[in-house]
Amino acid sequence: MHQIKNPMMKLRGWMLCFCWLVWGTAVLPWDTASAAAGDLKFEARLIWGTDDAKPKGREIRDLDSKILEKLKGVFKWKNYFEIDHKDIVVGKASASKVKMSSKCELEVTWLAENRVEVTLIGEGKPVLKKKQPVTPGELMVIAGDSQDATAWFVILTPSKND
Repeated sequence: MHQIKNPMMKLRGWMLCFCWLVWGTAVLPWDTASAAAGDLKFEARLIWGTDDAKPKGREIRDLDSKILEKLKGVFKWKNYFEIDHKDIVVGKASASKVKMSSKCELEVTWLAENRVEVTLIGEGKPVLKKKQPVTPGELMVIAGDSQDATAWFVILTPSKND
C-alpha cells in the first residue's frame, strides 16, 4: 500500500472519507440496473468555500440549497459558490477525464459494476486517488486545500440514467 508522507495529503484523505460517511442522504437517484447495461453518468461540480462575499464580475453561481446546507453542516466557511459544473460519462472498464478549471482536473475510472476510482489532479499533479463504491443516493465530495483561507471541493453526483 502506498504510504503518504505529506501530512496535508493525509488530511485530504481523511476529509474525503469523512465527507463520504457524512454525506449519506440522497439528492439525486441513481439507477443501478440501467447503469450496469450502459455508462456511468455523473455531474461534477467545482465548489469554492470562503468567508468572503460573492465577488463581483465573476461568473460564479450560488449553490442548490440542499448541497449548501450539507456543506455548511460539515465545513467551516460561510459561503460556497459553484465555479463550474460538467457532466461526466464513464464507460465500462474505462476512464473519463474532465477539466474543471485551469488548475483542477478530475479522472473517474469505472473499476467494477458499482465501483469507481476518482483521481483529483491539481496544477497537473495528482492530489488524491480514492476507490469508492457508487451507491444510490450517495454524493462523493472530494476536498482540497487552497492558498488563501479558502477551500475548494469537487462534488460528484451520480446522475439518473435514461
